Amino acid sequence: MFKVLLPFISSIWFLASWWWFFYYQRGVGIIAIVSAILIILTGRFIAKSQWWSLKGMWLNFLWCYFGQFLFLLLLKTEHWRYILAFVFSALWSAVWFLVIRYSRNVLLWQSKDYLVFRRFWYYFNFWLLSSSAYALVIFVGLPMYYSAAVLLLVVLLSGYDLSTGPWHTRWLNMLLLFFIMLQLVLVIYFLPVNFYVAGALLSLWFFFISDSIVEAGPHFLGSLTLFMLANIVLLATSLFNL
Repeated sequence: MFKVLLPFISSIWFLASWWWFFYYQRGVGIIAIVSAILIILTGRFIAKSQWWSLKGMWLNFLWCYFGQFLFLLLLKTEHWRYILAFVFSALWSAVWFLVIRYSRNVLLWQSKDYLVFRRFWYYFNFWLLSSSAYALVIFVGLPMYYSAAVLLLVVLLSGYDLSTGPWHTRWLNMLLLFFIMLQLVLVIYFLPVNFYVAGALLSLWFFFISDSIVEAGPHFLGSLTLFMLANIVLLATSLFNL
C-alpha cells in the first residue's frame, strides 16, 4: 500500500511546495532538497532490488524536477505558474504510475513502450531546462559557459540512459552526441529567436540526434572518428587563422 501511495504523496508535495513558494516567495532551498530526497526515496521503494541498476534514471528524474522548478520560477504570469505547477504534478503522478507498472517485471524495463515513455519525459523536460538556461543568459546575465555545461551534462546523463549496448559503445555514442550538441548549444544561442524557441530548437536537435544514435547502436565508431577529426581541423584552422 505504501508503495502505491508514496508516488502520489511526492506528486502532491511537488504541487503544494510550488504553490507555497509562489505565494510566500521563500524556502526555495528547503523545497529543492526535500523534493530531491523524495524522488530518491520514491524510486527506492518502487524499484527495490532494481534501484541501483536504474540509478541513471533517478539522476535524470532529479534534473527533470529542477528543470521544471526553474521554468516555473522564470515565468512572469502568475496564474500560468499555478496552472503549470498542477500540470507538472499530474505528469509526475503518471510517471510514477508507469514506473510502478514496469517495475513489477524486470524484463519490461527495456521494452519499447517504456523507452518511448522515457524519451518523451526526458525530451519534454530538456526543453523546459534549455529554455530556462537561455533565459538566464539573456535576462539575468549568467555566463553562457555555465548554461552550456549544465545542458551538456544533462545531454550525457539522459542520452546514456536512453542508449543501449555495451558500456564502452554507449560512451562512444555519448561522446559523439556531446560534440554535436556542444556546437548546437552555442550556435542556437546566437540565433535571433526568443528563449522558448531556442530551447525548442535545441530539444528537437537533441531528439533527432540521440534517437539516431539509439537506433544506430554500435555502428558509430567510424563516424565518431571522422567527426572528431573534422572538428579538430576546423578548430585548429580557426585558432591559428589558417
